[in-house]
Amino acid sequence: MKIFYSLFGLILYLSLWTEAQETENLAVSNLQKYIQIRTEQPHPDYTSAVEFLKQLATEIGLETQLLELVPGKPIFLAWLRGSNESRSTILLNSHMDVVPVELEGWSKDPFAATMEGDKIYGRGTQDMKSVTIQYFEALRNLIQQGWKPDQTILLSVVPDEEIGGAEGMGVFVESEEFKKWNISFELDEGLANPQSFMWLYYGERQPWWLSIGAMDQPVHGATLPNHTAIQYLYEIEQKVVEFRKQQEEKVSQGIPLGDVIGINLVYLRSGVTKDNHSYVMNMVPGIAELGLDIRVPPTRKHSEEMNQILSDWLSCPPITSQWSGTCSHYYYKFIHKVDIPQVTSTDPVENRYYQVIEQVFNELSISYQTAIFPASTDARYLREKNIPCFGFSPIHSTPVLLHDNDEYIPKDIFLKGIPIYERLIQALSTLDSQATPNDNSIPKDITHSMSSTPHEEL
Repeated sequence: MKIFYSLFGLILYLSLWTEAQETENLAVSNLQKYIQIRTEQPHPDYTSAVEFLKQLATEIGLETQLLELVPGKPIFLAWLRGSNESRSTILLNSHMDVVPVELEGWSKDPFAATMEGDKIYGRGTQDMKSVTIQYFEALRNLIQQGWKPDQTILLSVVPDEEIGGAEGMGVFVESEEFKKWNISFELDEGLANPQSFMWLYYGERQPWWLSIGAMDQPVHGATLPNHTAIQYLYEIEQKVVEFRKQQEEKVSQGIPLGDVIGINLVYLRSGVTKDNHSYVMNMVPGIAELGLDIRVPPTRKHSEEMNQILSDWLSCPPITSQWSGTCSHYYYKFIHKVDIPQVTSTDPVENRYYQVIEQVFNELSISYQTAIFPASTDARYLREKNIPCFGFSPIHSTPVLLHDNDEYIPKDIFLKGIPIYERLIQALSTLDSQATPNDNSIPKDITHSMSSTPHEEL
C-alpha cells in the first residue's frame, strides 16, 4: 500500500510539474510570437499585432473590442467582466509599438525572439511586449482557477506610445468610449533594474522637445565675419553642455535621475546644400539649428526653472506659454511640450490603491522603491484626468536595455512576473469605487512626494 501511495504521489507530482511546464512554455511562446511581429516605428505592423492579440484574448476567454479613433492607429481592448458592473474599472495598459533598431549594433536578429541560454532577445522584450503578455497570461491563470473579479479588468493595448501617444492613449482618454469604462485606476509600464529590487513609478518627467535656430547673414566662405549663425548656435551648445554637467553632478551625488532636469542634444543641422545631397563648401550658412530632448520633473518649481533658463539662453521674455518665437539672433519652436505637473500619491492613507500594492509586495516579499519615471509613458494622459496610475514592470537583476542594442529579458524573470500580476489584479479588483476616481489619490501638494523611498524586503 505504501508503494501504491508513493507511486500515486509521484504521478501526481509529475502531472502537476508537466502542467506547470506547459503553462510556462505557452507564455514564453506567446512572447516570442509577439516580438516577431514588427511593430517598430515609423511603420509598425499594427494589423498583425491586433490579429495576434485578438486570437490570444479569445483563447483565454476575454471579451474584445477594436477602436480606430485615428485611421490606421488601432486601440485593442480586452476585458474580464466584473460581477458588479456598477463598480469602476481597473485598467492595465501597454503599447504595441516599439522603437526602431540599428541592425549593426545587434548580435541577434531583433525580431527573431531568439532564446540563448536563459535570455529572450528582441526589440520589445523590455519595452514593453513582455508586460503585455504577462497581463494576458496572469488573467489566463486566474480564469483557469475559477476566479471572477468584482470589478471589470480592462486591458488596453495602444499604438504610438513611442512617438508621444497623442494618436493612441491621447485620443482614447478624450473619447466617449473611454468615459463609458469609468476607470478608477491604471497600471502602466516601468523600467528594468540591474539591482535586486523593482521600481514603482508614481509620476514621470515631462518631455519638452525643442528646436532652437540661430540666424545671421549668409556670406562667402572666403570672408572672415565677426559673427555667424553657427557661432551664435555654438554659444547655445556651450550653455547646454554646462547645464548638463550640473545635472550629471546631481545624479552622481545620489539624486535620482527622475528628480533632475535631463537635457540631451539630439541633432545639429546647418550648411548650404545643392540638390539636398552635398554641401556648398564656399558659403557660410545664414541658419543653424539644433534639437534638444529636455525632461522636466513634474513639479511647478522645475517647470518654472527650465522656462527661465531657456529665456535667459535665448535673451527672450518669459516663454512659459509660448510654443514658438523669435528673439535677438534666435528662433525657437517646441515640437512637443508637456507642462502639467501631476503625480500619484504614495501615501497609503491618502491612496488606497498604493496601500493595496504595498500589501501585495510585502506579501510576496518583493523589495521595491518608488520613484519618478525618468522618461514618459501613456500614464500621463490618465493622470491629467485625475486617475491614479503607477508604472511597474517586474524586471529586476537585469540591465536597462529599452531602446538599446541586444534588448533582452531573462526567461525566469519574465515568468516570475506573471504571478505578481495575478496577485495585483486580484487585490486591486476588490477596491470598490462607485463613481468618479478618488481625487485624493492625486496629491494637491505634488512637491512632497518627489524623493525615492526605499521599501525593504520583509
